[in-house]
Amino acid sequence: MTATVSALVAERVCALRKARGWNRQDLAAQCAQRGHVELTTAAIVNIETGRPGTAGRRRCITVDELTVFAEVFGISTEQLLSADCAGCKGCPPAGFICATCGAGAS
Repeated sequence: MTATVSALVAERVCALRKARGWNRQDLAAQCAQRGHVELTTAAIVNIETGRPGTAGRRRCITVDELTVFAEVFGISTEQLLSADCAGCKGCPPAGFICATCGAGAS
C-alpha cells in the first residue's frame, strides 16, 4: 500500500472508531480478540496520527491489519479502501454518522 492509501484507511479507521464511541484501547482490544495482538494502542495511535514507522516513513497499514479492521467494523476491505462511501457519499444526513465510513463523526 502506498502512504496515500494507508492515510485514507487510517482516516476511515479513526472515524469508524469514534462513530462507535470507542477509544484506541477499545479498538486494540477488539483487534486482540480476533488474534491480532500486535495492534496495540500505541500501534493504533501511530496508524491514526501518521507517526513514522521503523523506516522513518508514515506507518503503513499491512494487508493483515486492513483485514482485521474490516472485520472489527463489520465492513469489507473494499469499503475501507474506497475513496467514496457507497452508503452516504461522504455526506450523511445532519446529526447522523455513517456506519460505513464514519462520516459525520466529530
